[in-house]
Amino acid sequence: MPKGRLGQTLSLDDGIAFAREAALELLLTLCEELGSLERVQQVLDIQGFVNADASFEEHAKVLDGASDVLVDVLGDAGLHARSVFGCVSLRGGQPVILRAVVGLKTVSPDPL
Repeated sequence: MPKGRLGQTLSLDDGIAFAREAALELLLTLCEELGSLERVQQVLDIQGFVNADASFEEHAKVLDGASDVLVDVLGDAGLHARSVFGCVSLRGGQPVILRAVVGLKTVSPDPL
């Protein structure tokens, strides 16, 4: 698991790459839980938490990495509201953590 703080040991480009990876992990988890991504109706909201030095000011650019992946993979269903927070530390020293709220399509029961 990667560790580090943006603006200190990691660059903006590193942060974008970690955010992209976090979004891919989110999509993989959804796929594993749902069987496919076809049930994703809409990514409603994502929150990004960025482990950053006090001088780092480009948190939104870091989260762009995650947003771009969601739209690239899901198209319009990947468009979402978002917020990003700079943190002085994150669990395990991780550089980026994502939280997502995802709307799912209703599955009709099979007729008897």
